[in-house]
Amino acid sequence: MVSSSLIYIFYFLLLLLIPFFFHKKKAGAILFVLIFTAQFNVTCLIKLGITFSFFEVALLITSILIFIEQVYKKCWSCRISNVDIVFFLFLIFSFISVCVAFCRLLFGDLQLTSEYSTIPGVRSIMSLNKPLFYLLIIPVRNYISSQLSYDIYKEKFLKYLTYSGIIPSIAVVLQYLSIGFVVVHNNPSYSENVFKVVSYVGLRPVGLSNEAAGHCYELFFCLLGLFFSYYQRIISRSTFLLLYSLFFVSVILSISRTGLLFFIAYSAYAYTKHSGVSMKGIFVLIFMGSFLTLLLGNLHIGGFNLFDRLLSTTDVEADLSTIERYGLAHALVNLAIDKSMVLGVGIYNYFYYLKSYLPDYMKDLVYERGFPLPSFNFIVQLWAEFGLPIFLLFMYMVVKYIRKCKNTFFNEWFLSLFLFALSFQVLNFSIPFVILLYPQIKKRLFK
Repeated sequence: MVSSSLIYIFYFLLLLLIPFFFHKKKAGAILFVLIFTAQFNVTCLIKLGITFSFFEVALLITSILIFIEQVYKKCWSCRISNVDIVFFLFLIFSFISVCVAFCRLLFGDLQLTSEYSTIPGVRSIMSLNKPLFYLLIIPVRNYISSQLSYDIYKEKFLKYLTYSGIIPSIAVVLQYLSIGFVVVHNNPSYSENVFKVVSYVGLRPVGLSNEAAGHCYELFFCLLGLFFSYYQRIISRSTFLLLYSLFFVSVILSISRTGLLFFIAYSAYAYTKHSGVSMKGIFVLIFMGSFLTLLLGNLHIGGFNLFDRLLSTTDVEADLSTIERYGLAHALVNLAIDKSMVLGVGIYNYFYYLKSYLPDYMKDLVYERGFPLPSFNFIVQLWAEFGLPIFLLFMYMVVKYIRKCKNTFFNEWFLSLFLFALSFQVLNFSIPFVILLYPQIKKRLFK
């Protein structure tokens, strides 16, 4: 109880201190607050159409203060980058899909189900409120970039991103040790419609994300920051090894197959990329791979052998979790083929039509009437919701604008985001939007 209370107090203090950081023009401190609270966006403080978590509240306070200052000084500037354009494109194509879906329903090409009380178009707008709200990040980034040089800004971003994973990782360790840790469940984005405080004693560790895979997903971007910080000499070798060990231990204790797979794969990739392909490098990878296989094969956590659990990722019928993940992805593919080869069903409207496409091997899973089925493949979900032509155009334009950045960090961030999107709905989290805070080449539209 004490450890979790201290963590909550820490995040509350970050929110309270924003005006003081802003008043003293400590732009780096504002960046610190935003990146740290993005790792803790699952506890909802206010529900007003959009769920205001710690990150949303921090972003709103900062945006208001920046707006007041710029109005007072009678100066306003807008700079957008290629990464900003990617998010604008997502919103534009999403609204197009809403209009298309409305027309399909109007002309009877799609059948409206009576199972859900909220109509599809309204549901789309409700689900888009988070990415719309997060557009506030752009003027915040522009303000911070006006206070800091590009090199200092980039260094602070990578360092804060790295350090922001420390508290969630410590939370996992504390939960595993069963010394008393509570997590507040209160966020509709995670199907939590009732406020409850859960004591994580003897339960599977989840960090601060209320779900083990979610913890590993958010922590993975801290891993990106860790490697980039180390190879750009922002942090020392000893700091790198300490934090890497902490992050990896938290992934192991969470028993997340997806998280473990991503951490191992990216670690091998990053080592090879920065060390080059050599006999020594190959020998080190073989040795570490053998050691890791032996270690995982002899580790049993929560009744699971970690090596067997890692291999079960490819087994559709390993357990109910994999049956659900593969089954819902299978159903999304069937829906996309049947309904969305030309026109889509509308952004965030997939679940209105999904039940009739569930495969037979999901017969033991029962979903309550009116319960929105989760998505375990956001990429196929977009295909179903945008329609194949618009989906392909969107993906082409995303790749085009990311390549224009000519920045390795952007490339690896978005590639990682794409790969994670093959296993669950990535936009329920704040962390994907943090990339908008990264300093970018300035392109002034107007002043």
